[in-house]
Amino acid sequence: MALNRPCKICGTRRCPCIYCHIECGIDHSPWLPVDTFPTVDNCNPNNPDECFLPFLMGLPGMKGASMAIPVSGMKMWSHRLWDGGGRRVVDPVTFYWPPRAGEINPMFAAGEWKDEPPPADWLPEVDINRLSGALQAEIKRQFDERAGDQQAPAAMPDPRQFVEHITRFNPAHHTVTEVLAHLRTATPGEVDRVFRLEENGSKRAGVLKRRKNFPGVES
Repeated sequence: MALNRPCKICGTRRCPCIYCHIECGIDHSPWLPVDTFPTVDNCNPNNPDECFLPFLMGLPGMKGASMAIPVSGMKMWSHRLWDGGGRRVVDPVTFYWPPRAGEINPMFAAGEWKDEPPPADWLPEVDINRLSGALQAEIKRQFDERAGDQQAPAAMPDPRQFVEHITRFNPAHHTVTEVLAHLRTATPGEVDRVFRLEENGSKRAGVLKRRKNFPGVES
């Protein structure tokens, strides 16, 4: 079977790491959630498919779109750069700013690159007045349909469907923007807990450098 063949790089039958071919101890797992816009914060720099993905957004010469091809194809481009010896060895000096307003989805709208990262409150918004009349009518129809469903009497829920365990917020599963948004409404104790997890986990500068902006019990 193919699984029993020696690794072509290190020659061992059980390669300790398919990327480094040594006991590297590096997390090569993918971070990017499904249907999420690739950014420096949500892409693993040690994963070939995601290492260069954030920098393939809004390529020079593109107009009216952020991607030349779907994310799945961009991952193959990133992997090719990795196989060619490319690695992230220094901090980025240019940062992608997604469109702030007027577009229905930042995945299909053009942003721009700047010399500084966008602020934490820079979130893409939808300006309904800039949508076509047909699209506005369709949105209204769906909202009216949803309102009608909400007015209908709800059936008695099955007790077996009740939530038995609430998962606490884990910053490692969210982008920097989502973590900061959570901290804005968190209690002082929750603020301390989230920053402890970040300090012992992802250690992202975009979160840790704003510690003084969120007072906690310990601060």
